[in-house]
Amino acid sequence: MIDRVSIGDVAIKIAEYRDWRITHDDLVEWARAAMMAADIFPAEVATIMDLLQDISASTPVSMRRAIEEHSILMSKVHDDGEQFHFVR
Repeated sequence: MIDRVSIGDVAIKIAEYRDWRITHDDLVEWARAAMMAADIFPAEVATIMDLLQDISASTPVSMRRAIEEHSILMSKVHDDGEQFHFVR
């Protein structure tokens, strides 16, 4: 049973999957268990639940595609120390 879930926990699990440290089945199982967590910071509930629901309904193909699209998007982001900017 998972007692507490934060946006950071979700990010860590996605990174573990991205880096092939856990399987898609492991990720989905964790997401489904995390949805039952008793403690989620109130400001993060909507975002976390959206992410967990998307993960729970995903397939290995859809998750890999989402990770690839995220990588492409992040490759176009530049941090100037004060703000993030998209580079064309």
